[in-house]
Amino acid sequence: MKILFVVSEVAPYVKTGGLGEVMNALPKELHRLGHDVATYMPLHGKIDRQRFPLLPIGRAKSLKVGRTKIPHRFMASIISQVVPVYFFDQPKLFGQRDQVYGGEDGNYRYLVFNQSVFSLLETLDWTPDSIHCHDWPSGLIPNYFASLPIRSKF
Repeated sequence: MKILFVVSEVAPYVKTGGLGEVMNALPKELHRLGHDVATYMPLHGKIDRQRFPLLPIGRAKSLKVGRTKIPHRFMASIISQVVPVYFFDQPKLFGQRDQVYGGEDGNYRYLVFNQSVFSLLETLDWTPDSIHCHDWPSGLIPNYFASLPIRSKF
């Protein structure tokens, strides 16, 4: 089974509590059991780029949210690991901030992140059998299926 975990934090990149720890362990265990697993999270400003080198995936894109176009790109961790970790790179919403949660536009930031998931899957040309959404930062994703063209792949 192909499984995509969409989450706001993954240890050791960013961890504010138990979710980061679980998201470090659970995907690896499912991979060990034979599943094709990937993880997707925002590229937070707290992530140490010296410790965790990243490579761009695909080309820069633009996501339309309302009347606003949000430029972004996708990155991938290059540290040795069994489960790929992909990142939503949007400096204004995530990269230039120290906090993972909160802020006046916290809900908006994660709304944009939720919408970016389908663009990532198109970039990777990878269709998961299951998208595992963790907590409120990825809670809108199931609601998007009814309105997105990619829904027929799921």
